[in-house]
Amino acid sequence: MNAMELKMKKFIYLLPVVLLMFFLSSCSQEEPISSDEEYNEIINAGWSAFKIKDYNAARAKFGEALYRDSSKIAGYVGLGWCFMKQDSMLFALLIYERGAINQNVNASLLSGYAFSLNAAKQYSNSNERVDQAILLEPDWVFTYDSTLNVRDLTLLKAENYFQLGDFSNSLAQVKILNPLFNADINTVQGQAALAIEIERLKLII
Repeated sequence: MNAMELKMKKFIYLLPVVLLMFFLSSCSQEEPISSDEEYNEIINAGWSAFKIKDYNAARAKFGEALYRDSSKIAGYVGLGWCFMKQDSMLFALLIYERGAINQNVNASLLSGYAFSLNAAKQYSNSNERVDQAILLEPDWVFTYDSTLNVRDLTLLKAENYFQLGDFSNSLAQVKILNPLFNADINTVQGQAALAIEIERLKLII
């Protein structure tokens, strides 16, 4: 496959996303709002596909949900997490940014937003979203992947602070997860130990 074919394949892959974002930016009161039952059926089908890692099918369902009713938060949550799972962080951020202005924003959207911002190296903004998520739901657990919870958000804050060079706050977050850990963050060795502990915690949290 030559370079032109690769570009065309990428364009075709992203075209539905571009069209969806265009639609979301120009939503009006004339959009086709479904009944709650119909909407929930679409959302549930999206999460069923998400659970078996069929992210393309899940994305299609969440996109349909947004088309049906862009005032509801569930479509943004699902679509954002699908893009994250497919390493399409730019589109995840676009979806989360749009969803975050919804009056019914929830911790799962804000948590996904925080992870995406971290991946985009927007560490301060990521921490802001973490704080908002924890404020809304102090015991947050991601419904569709119970391995993700508020401890992951705490660790994310630790990593964000470390990347910002704020080793004191990074250490404080780490100690929430491992009270026995300590390091002299005023030394290069202590900072290295903190970085190692963050990476260790990623493997067990």
